[in-house]
Amino acid sequence: MPAKKMTPPDRIRGFTSLAEHEASATEGSIKFGDIDGYRLRRIWHQGEWWHSVVDVVGALTESKDPGGYWRNTKKRLLEKEGADEAVTNCYGLKLPADDGKLRETDCAPTENLFRIIESVPSKRAEPIKRYLAMAGAERLLDTAQPSRLVDRAIDNYRKKDRDDEWIDGRLQNISARNELTDEWAKRGAEGVKAAPITAAMSQEMLGVTPSGHREMKGLSKSAELRDHMDNLELAVTTLGERAAKAIVVARDTKDFQSTKDASLTGAKVAGDAARKIEEELGRPIANHSNFLLKPEEAKALAAPAVSKTKRVRKKK
Repeated sequence: MPAKKMTPPDRIRGFTSLAEHEASATEGSIKFGDIDGYRLRRIWHQGEWWHSVVDVVGALTESKDPGGYWRNTKKRLLEKEGADEAVTNCYGLKLPADDGKLRETDCAPTENLFRIIESVPSKRAEPIKRYLAMAGAERLLDTAQPSRLVDRAIDNYRKKDRDDEWIDGRLQNISARNELTDEWAKRGAEGVKAAPITAAMSQEMLGVTPSGHREMKGLSKSAELRDHMDNLELAVTTLGERAAKAIVVARDTKDFQSTKDASLTGAKVAGDAARKIEEELGRPIANHSNFLLKPEEAKALAAPAVSKTKRVRKKK
């Protein structure tokens, strides 16, 4: 029996900023495309899609050695055609190889990739250009219609067998995160500066940093931690980020340090609530369960009798 369609709750807010902040939230996100059986990998990097040059060259030429073909093309572009910018703007980004391991691969943004395509003689250039254009058009449409992102998120989570209660909590969490990072960006705490605040807040709220939490759950570095949190972990994190935003706004912080201090005050609100809940549950809220496990296994790892995780708080 098909799952009942869930209407996004009216209380979900912050998705008008999701299109702008999806880049920072999903830096390193990898997607796969296909043209006539050729896999085309792309990765979200610095606010746009970067495509595997080797994949595109392989689809263009149908070469048995697309890597070698690309090396020769790169040399020709640099030495004979003077297309140094198109080539030097190719960065080595880690993408899944055939063996499943992440390996550094030459990638280029769409604009530079078009220049490379022009220098590879092929009758297959047009369908590949259309594929690249469609990827860009989808992004523009998401920016213009943020509700598409919400609908797509719900569909994607349903395909992963997440129930509607969890999906609701995850969307609330995404919204809270985006609204908080909006405020951070206004006050000198954007980009890489957000990472230490996030880590300190997580330590205050859940007793563990994001990297420690990911390790606890047995997740790879590329896995999205919050997609593997249970309902209670999400609820505490959302409360802390909502409170942090409210306090940052109330204090009208002007620089990185004061913004960090205000954010940690908000995290403490959630942390204090979490400690009381943990006392009642007899276990830490942060736990080993993840959605890579079978439901019964995940439930067992979150249970008081099994979990050996101790909440560790930094002394102030």
